[in-house]
Amino acid sequence: MDLRLMAALLLSCHLTGTGTVSRIVSLSECRAYLSGKKALRIGLASGARDVRLSCSRPAQIEVGGESSPWRSGVLQVHCYGGRLALDAAGRDVWTDKVAVKPASAAAIRVVSDGTPAVDGDFRGGVEIIAAGDGAVVVNLVGLEDYLKGVVPAEMPASFPMEALKAQAIAARTYALYQREAHQSEGFDLCSGVHCQVYRGAQDRARTNAAIRATAGKVVAFGDALVKTVYHSTCGGSTDDGWRVWWGHALPYLRARSDGAWCSASAKYRWSRQVPWPDAARAVEDNLASVCFKPGASAGPLSDLRVQGRTPGGRAQWLSVVGAEGEQRVRGDWIRWLFGSGKPGPGGLNSAFFTLSIERDQQGSPARAVFSGRGWGHGLGMCQMGAAGRARAGQKAESILRWYYQGARVATVR
Repeated sequence: MDLRLMAALLLSCHLTGTGTVSRIVSLSECRAYLSGKKALRIGLASGARDVRLSCSRPAQIEVGGESSPWRSGVLQVHCYGGRLALDAAGRDVWTDKVAVKPASAAAIRVVSDGTPAVDGDFRGGVEIIAAGDGAVVVNLVGLEDYLKGVVPAEMPASFPMEALKAQAIAARTYALYQREAHQSEGFDLCSGVHCQVYRGAQDRARTNAAIRATAGKVVAFGDALVKTVYHSTCGGSTDDGWRVWWGHALPYLRARSDGAWCSASAKYRWSRQVPWPDAARAVEDNLASVCFKPGASAGPLSDLRVQGRTPGGRAQWLSVVGAEGEQRVRGDWIRWLFGSGKPGPGGLNSAFFTLSIERDQQGSPARAVFSGRGWGHGLGMCQMGAAGRARAGQKAESILRWYYQGARVATVR
């Protein structure tokens, strides 16, 4: 264990009062993935009842521990009563697991229901595993092929090459750091924003070139991986990890003024007006979720107040005042109070805002007005800032060192 990292983490936890030491992943743990000897397991769907696989090239299909050639055509798999049913050579076969592995670099087309629904092409192998009333669909894919489906999904391929290289290194590092996030569900990483957006077999010349040019490179703090979280637009300042997300007392995720590097973003400055009845409805629907308190309520909404700010300028707490009392929402979860109650579409662009309450002639609240900056949580690399820095001639490694303070780019072989 790297003593420099551990000392920094313990000091950070002491100063923040979280008492939480984040996971440490040593560089040596990553070699098998970086060399291609070990594949990542990406969860494509859970709770699937119907899955259809097809491949234009010969493949091997494994059922019940026995492997046989699969020339072409479509493989239909259905989940009934906790088991999988498939048609093999004109007869029904029941099993708990089906695995398909192409004999070449060909992609497998996967169409599946479940959460989320899937319709796309994926390099590597595919496993379908019975799990309760539905099946789990898993893509077994090498790290570099995985990145080909992540980098263009997370950053436009038209961005400057040095920004794309920075994104490739950050995405590679994050995948290796995060790879135990879903082990209890039968896979390493999901395909959505909780891990990184993964869209399967993508062939974009510029992002593929950025991935090849950075092969083996990761972001390290001492001899351990950095948790390379990133976001679209910081709005002029990044922030302290522990102040935005509870438990993220990481010494390289710290508030830092970033000037106007991301000013080309459409979300560099933004505003949103929420009519008071809509705000009251959102509070009623989402307060318990964003406070992590089942049944939490403040009663009919009477006021909203920002309490405290992070060093980067984001709202530390939002006080929700109602007829029955007051509840407080912390950090980045303020965004989702005005969306669905969980990360996703519909929330505020960021917690980097000022708030004013406009009132009607009787003095009653009429609307909440948010005047904001940036898009995303504000931790780690600002992608629009990386693009601005790259246009000014900064190199990928310099960009990453700026956003992950005290870190370095290491090549692991």
